[in-house]
Amino acid sequence: MNDATKILEMIEAVDPVDTDMLDEIDARVCAFLKFHDGFKVSFAGGSIYYRHNSWEPESRTQLLHLFDNFQYTRSRDALKEVRPVGWFFQLVPCANGKWMCDSNYYEPFKAIHVHPLPTEELAELHAIIQAIQYERDQND
Repeated sequence: MNDATKILEMIEAVDPVDTDMLDEIDARVCAFLKFHDGFKVSFAGGSIYYRHNSWEPESRTQLLHLFDNFQYTRSRDALKEVRPVGWFFQLVPCANGKWMCDSNYYEPFKAIHVHPLPTEELAELHAIIQAIQYERDQND
């Protein structure tokens, strides 16, 4: 399972009131944006650390600095900053209070559809992660 798949599964399963899980998703997204694949995220003493699998020695880690825009699971402004260029994102409210997100890229055409999730932020984040992974797969 690659890192994008893990993040997507976590987004689909999270309860929006579970702040610990939201914090872990945010940390994984931050590391995902920094690296293509192969990172580990850990929590110790109230701080979040990440380590890329290629780093030697194995004990080497770096502190993940928390900024105001770090809360991708709870901030539309943070999501706007990480949207991939050229993609169009449209949030769609559902009758059950959940949100879907449709995303399109036109050159060449690619469509992403996110099934209903509990919040706007989670739905859009799901689509953004898929779009970024799609671009990475195309460039590999």
